[in-house]
Amino acid sequence: MLQALTAQAVLQGRPTLGIGALHRRVMADAFGVDVAGPVAHPDAYLDALLPLLRPSAAGLRLTDGLIDDFGRVPGASAVSVLIGAMGERLVELAGRRADGIVTALVGPRTLAQRIGAALFHHADFAGRAQPRVVVSSGMRLCTWCRRLVPCAR
Repeated sequence: MLQALTAQAVLQGRPTLGIGALHRRVMADAFGVDVAGPVAHPDAYLDALLPLLRPSAAGLRLTDGLIDDFGRVPGASAVSVLIGAMGERLVELAGRRADGIVTALVGPRTLAQRIGAALFHHADFAGRAQPRVVVSSGMRLCTWCRRLVPCAR
């Protein structure tokens, strides 16, 4: 996490950390946390991660051991965290605890009516600022006609 705080300080608050289900291997290998599925322990993951992304994080205890004192990074601000989320449980978690979501290959109606509405509802209910939504659209720029077209890959 020292790297994330250092990047945050050097780049003056612009970096954002995106996390998702693929990080479960890190949880198992690095922390010995058994993760049975992509959303098995999301709150515990954020309990461990979010405090470390604050400039003053030091000596935080986890259930499986002690996280070393990472020290302070001069000029660092809190690192923004987005969760890769489209399902109900992770969208709720993102609204309650993260700075927003990253989605992939979702249409505008589903994004607005289902995912976005739920995200904003949970953030508002938790008293959090309006979350960010990042959309991976599966589009590419055609170099011949200079238009955005659906990705054929």
